Amino acid sequence: MQLRTSKLTLALSALLALGLVSAGGYALAAPPAPGMHGPGMAAAQGQWGHGAWGHGKPGHGRGMQGWMHRPGPGMQARFAAMRDMRVLQHLYLAQGRRGDAEAMYHDVLAHTRDPGLRNFAYGQLARLQMMPTDTGAAIATLRKALDENLQQIKPPAAPAS
Repeated sequence: MQLRTSKLTLALSALLALGLVSAGGYALAAPPAPGMHGPGMAAAQGQWGHGAWGHGKPGHGRGMQGWMHRPGPGMQARFAAMRDMRVLQHLYLAQGRRGDAEAMYHDVLAHTRDPGLRNFAYGQLARLQMMPTDTGAAIATLRKALDENLQQIKPPAAPAS
């Protein structure tokens, strides 16, 4: 019993050490690079004309101050619809009703022209179709989504002569 306990302790210690290294624990022993924080950051900002990774644009390198912090009403509605679809899909699958989940996504595709919601619905539909390893249907769904996306891309303007 003692041998089994020591093997378990050794295995858990190894996993913990591996987790610390893969999570960036090795950086704890290394000194910070000069100019990456504190007064050195001001020098870097003056040297390159912008803060580190900030590029001088709002929302770049500024944490939660960017555009994702306060999505507009359209984005909020889109995110809410995506969340609702995922919850419904989860409930349908929990009840063994994969066909109803697929029908829900087909219904969404029939009722919306929003490109973000359509991309989401196509992706989820393809994942559902792959569940019983029907990759042919999943490929057909994704090809249809790709065709729609390519149609929305505007061709470049002709050069002025």
